[in-house]
Amino acid sequence: MKVGSSADLAKHLLAYCGLDTLAMVKVLEKLKECVEENVRTIWTDWVHKLGNLTLTGYNSDMGNNSFLAKKGEKGLSRALKLNDYFFEKDTWTKIEMKERTDALAADIMTQLKLE
Repeated sequence: MKVGSSADLAKHLLAYCGLDTLAMVKVLEKLKECVEENVRTIWTDWVHKLGNLTLTGYNSDMGNNSFLAKKGEKGLSRALKLNDYFFEKDTWTKIEMKERTDALAADIMTQLKLE
C-alpha cells in the first residue's frame, strides 16, 4: 500500500482499524499525550546530566536545534577533546547520554586516581 499524504494515511488507518473518525482522533490524541510525556520525562531526567553537557561558544544560537544541526559547522568544536564523543554519533538519545556519562565519569576517576 502506497500512502501519499497524511489524509491518505488517516483514511487507510481508519479502514484498517475499523474505527470511525472520532475514535481515531481520540486514539491519536492519547498517543500524542503519551509521546509528549515521554519526551518531557527524558528531558527532565537527562538535560543536566554530565553526559549531556559540553562547552560551546554558541549555546544561545544553537537553542533547540536538532542534534545534527548542533554538530554542524557553527556548533560543537572539534578542538575540544570533551566534544569527541559527539562526532562519533548520528543520534542523541538517553542511551548515548548514559554512555557518555559513564565514559566521562570513568575518565574523571582515572584522572583523579580515584579508582
